Amino acid sequence: MTVVRGDVLIARPPAEVFDFVADSRHEPLFNPRMTSCELLTVGPVGNGSRFRAIMRSARRRLPMTVEYTTFDRPRLLASHSEFVGARVDGQLSFEPEGSGTRMRWHWIVTPPVGLRRLDRVVGLIGQRQERRIWRSLKEFLEVTASGSVYVHETGQPGLPAVVFLQGAGASGDMWRGHMAELSSQFHCLALDLPGFGRSNHLPPLSRLATAELVADVIRGRVPAGRARVVGLSWGGAITHTLLDRHPELVDGALIDGAGVLSWRGDKLVLLGIGAVSPFLHTRAVTGLFSRMIGLDAVGRADLEASAPRAFRRAFMEGFKTPALPVELKASCPVLLVAGEKEAHVRPANAALASMMPNAIALFVPGVGHGWMARQSELHIRMVEAWLTGRPLPSELHEEVPFPTVTERLLRHTGDD
Repeated sequence: MTVVRGDVLIARPPAEVFDFVADSRHEPLFNPRMTSCELLTVGPVGNGSRFRAIMRSARRRLPMTVEYTTFDRPRLLASHSEFVGARVDGQLSFEPEGSGTRMRWHWIVTPPVGLRRLDRVVGLIGQRQERRIWRSLKEFLEVTASGSVYVHETGQPGLPAVVFLQGAGASGDMWRGHMAELSSQFHCLALDLPGFGRSNHLPPLSRLATAELVADVIRGRVPAGRARVVGLSWGGAITHTLLDRHPELVDGALIDGAGVLSWRGDKLVLLGIGAVSPFLHTRAVTGLFSRMIGLDAVGRADLEASAPRAFRRAFMEGFKTPALPVELKASCPVLLVAGEKEAHVRPANAALASMMPNAIALFVPGVGHGWMARQSELHIRMVEAWLTGRPLPSELHEEVPFPTVTERLLRHTGDD
């Protein structure tokens, strides 16, 4: 067996941190290895509560069970877990420190029989994973509590609301043309997502956690509590997630350039993004992306303001967005769009639209990813027509689904 221990200071009160952590159904929001978690016992969470989680391990999805053996709110939470032959016993403690919480973890890990000679290696891996998980918890709680994500706003509250979500390396300012055109008819909100624009001081969050942040903005700033959501690339991935996790908040979704199936070139692209992201603010990298997408001066300034870690995470998580079960049942209007050259997005869009009750998939001839930068006037006309119910621009063409892609999408639905 091996011992894994550590601590983190979270700028939130102990009771708040304890309550959030104690409900393990929250853990997929900050633990990238956990894809889902359900409560198996009846009644409120407490001593003896049991959970079943699904953990990601390479390409496999493996079950883990957790049982609480001590539940002393807001000071101590002890548990016993079992995962693929391994056992983990230990505790989390929550101590006040200033206005925040010092959370400590202490786990005794008993590896599977075949790995017990590798206790030291298991311990080192465990230490690294735990630090990463609890740092993500800290970032999620501090960002969502601060309410400090920047929101560009036009139009009057009370008008039909539209929430705009930007792509990686951009900010809410990329939607300024759309918002100027729509402000007389709609209440427009464009977020600077964490790590970008005027929110670049905030740490980047996972796709699930960012979707929760957007959901909080809709609840807090839209009087009707529902909005139409327009998302490009990273913003599109978050919109897919909103449709699955919070369909009650979404009146309609326009998703541009965000596929839900992996493709052969994924790994190569992500390796390239990982290699260049540390040099994001250099003239060479900024110039490269500007030429690829066609950024104007504002777009280049947004890219230069982006936090490299946020840029990398948006690509890494955006490329792994799956089709999700509740999303497939979404009854609100959904428009899935891609440039003609987005060979990995278009087949997924066509298949997804064919499976949803009120969705269509279209493509724009002759352009690639991020085509809005080069054809902003067409993009504005498309968004306005979709929002107002008028015919969509004739430049857009309908996608035709391929049965093999639809079958593949069905196999991978929910593979988060």
